[in-house]
Amino acid sequence: MITSTNRHEHQNGSGPQLGLFDPGPVYLHQTNEPVTLVTSEDATIQQRFEAFHAANPHVFDAIVRLAFKARSHGVQSYGMKGIFELLRWDYSLQTRGDVFKLNNIFTSRYARLVMDALPELDGFFETRELKAD
Repeated sequence: MITSTNRHEHQNGSGPQLGLFDPGPVYLHQTNEPVTLVTSEDATIQQRFEAFHAANPHVFDAIVRLAFKARSHGVQSYGMKGIFELLRWDYSLQTRGDVFKLNNIFTSRYARLVMDALPELDGFFETRELKAD
């Protein structure tokens, strides 16, 4: 079940266009499915990321929404860490499956995932060679 926590709900679902940094609706993925923390010493960053992403699909959606919002305001590139900070502060995004709400070790993974999944955002995030698996 997806629920909106936007305190500015509009009757017809459309409201004024939000500015780049105006908080928009936040969607919390609610499920009763158990989530396993992947914190094993043997787990790679990629394995931890994949488990986190599977438990929190709304994070990807929120990142994409903010990236397209920035793009619509003429921003040609942006940092994934900046988006993470917006999600933490302005959106109070809730997550499950990691000791941190949004672990910074996942920023490069999300940047690659978004750009691979959405050709319109290819090159929007700067990436470097991954140093760890």
